[in-house]
Amino acid sequence: MSQEFRNSAEHMGSWGLELVAVRRYLNRLMDSHKLVRYLAHHFPKQLAQFQGGLETA
Repeated sequence: MSQEFRNSAEHMGSWGLELVAVRRYLNRLMDSHKLVRYLAHHFPKQLAQFQGGLETA
């Protein structure tokens, strides 16, 4: 397990682990150029809000 997962488990319990896992999954999705291009074309406002939320989280 990574240090990030261990720290989350110690400080926030299972919810923290789930949040870390979800954030990593979403970041991997956003690394997909095809997905980002599709979202930018069809849902530009929502994509901007989503990216802003990922950066601040």
